[in-house]
Amino acid sequence: MNSADGRLDGLSDELLLVLADDIRHIKHTLERLDSLRAAVVKRDEEGLKSLLDEVESERADYALVEQKRGVICKQMADVVGCGIGEMNLSKLCVELTGERRDSVAHAQAELKRECAKLMKEHMATNILLKECSRFNNLLLRGILGNGRETVTYNSHGNASWELQKGMVSIRL
Repeated sequence: MNSADGRLDGLSDELLLVLADDIRHIKHTLERLDSLRAAVVKRDEEGLKSLLDEVESERADYALVEQKRGVICKQMADVVGCGIGEMNLSKLCVELTGERRDSVAHAQAELKRECAKLMKEHMATNILLKECSRFNNLLLRGILGNGRETVTYNSHGNASWELQKGMVSIRL
């Protein structure tokens, strides 16, 4: 084994620790999305506020993980002799052998599974929030508009509505 192989093995061990942090972060994000949807449905403003505070406090911690992943990726790209944009887990698996290759491939497969779940849950949360927005808009129109609202279009062609009763628009 030459020094490049030894260096790559050491970097892959460090990367596996970072990938484990990534997987934990994705799983925690999935839990937060469930909590967010539950808080929206229950109209739990305190729960939403505490969830937002939790996300804000953890942002800096995860930024360190992302930074560490970037440094390891750069070092691996230098050892392998490719650009940092070309360095990925599949390329790393080609360069590794034995148990390390299996560990990286396993982490890659788990990341793919968790990311697929995250995309699905993100879409579900997005749909819920859009439906809440649409429902609130319908309620406002029903309460305040009484069918006498004016639909206007902006320069991008997006429709908006303004009430003509009880309010004055000062937009030019």
